[in-house]
Amino acid sequence: ATRLALIAWGSMILSDFASEELKQEILPRVATGDLKLSFSLTEPNSGSDAASLQTRARQDGDEWVLTGQKLFSSGADAKDNMIIVAVRTDASASKHRGISLFLVPNDLPNLTIRRLETVGRKIVGLSEIFFDDVRVPNRYLIGEVNNGWSYVTRHLERERITLAANYLGSAVSTLRDAVAYAGDRQQFGQAIGKFQSIAHMLADMATEVEAARWITTMAAWRYDQKLPCAKEASMAKLFVSEMLGRVTTAAMQVLGGHAYTMDHDVQRHWRDARNATIGGGTSQVQRSLIARELGV
Repeated sequence: ATRLALIAWGSMILSDFASEELKQEILPRVATGDLKLSFSLTEPNSGSDAASLQTRARQDGDEWVLTGQKLFSSGADAKDNMIIVAVRTDASASKHRGISLFLVPNDLPNLTIRRLETVGRKIVGLSEIFFDDVRVPNRYLIGEVNNGWSYVTRHLERERITLAANYLGSAVSTLRDAVAYAGDRQQFGQAIGKFQSIAHMLADMATEVEAARWITTMAAWRYDQKLPCAKEASMAKLFVSEMLGRVTTAAMQVLGGHAYTMDHDVQRHWRDARNATIGGGTSQVQRSLIARELGV
């Protein structure tokens, strides 16, 4: 699901802002599955304050030369992958200006990708990327030079809603597995789901999942209707990511010792959930954005 979210996010950036030439070159290959897309924004010294990025690009004839480092880049090391990279193209501009987006094949000379060892999300993975005078053709500039930050911010609502939907899917799977286990596991002569303590845990989990479903649906509907949804998107990302942490922790308790082995998927959702309140904008950032929308 995370890989699909990355591809969709990157495809929409290209669809909305790239040149017609670049669209025709890239998007059909993405649609057939022959090409993957990822996105790289975070750097060692710019996380939540992402616009403070320092990776740079300078123009040299018909090419751009990229120098710097990215961190926590999802899916960057995948085979047949191109990375949408945010870089600074005007060092004299304010931090929200002078940023451009480039499409960078991940097998170019002088580009090094190192996969990070992570607690979860091992299928997609996180990497750090080193650009040592990496050359990309001018046609791989996405949209206008120095206008990249506006492209990123215009897609943040969709990213947050997509992440909420991603987390919701993990929560639904976790709940399903916990209910099934509680119905099968026998202790004291009956299924453990018959004990009120377990039954109430499952009821609380189901209620949280349903609430998350509706807040995500509402935010997605507003986005589709082209209604203002900055507040609702942040609410969905905040609530569903934190809900996933609570639901997976409860499911680990329901499965008991079996949850702490690799025999059940619950442990994977539990590990993946730890990233949900950090990646894609921390819970603290989402609360600040919601408060701003409230006029606080």
